[in-house]
Amino acid sequence: MMLWCRVEEEGGAVSRVNVMHPNGEILLSYPPDHFAAELLRKMRAGQIRAALSPAGKDGRRLLTIQDEAGGVEFEESVFI
Repeated sequence: MMLWCRVEEEGGAVSRVNVMHPNGEILLSYPPDHFAAELLRKMRAGQIRAALSPAGKDGRRLLTIQDEAGGVEFEESVFI
């Protein structure tokens, strides 16, 4: 499933990063320190997309965050 990342800002600083379904539903929400500064910069610039794998038998999914060229910038196992 293809997703997008929305960066929320307060006073010019990133306060949250939300991983969202195309319908606008927030699936995951992270504090900004969860990600490297360079990845946050790319998210703010709209150069990042995210994908979520189907759920495994244990209910976990793989969240993959990629740059515009499809290079993997971040991966994490998540429960949704």
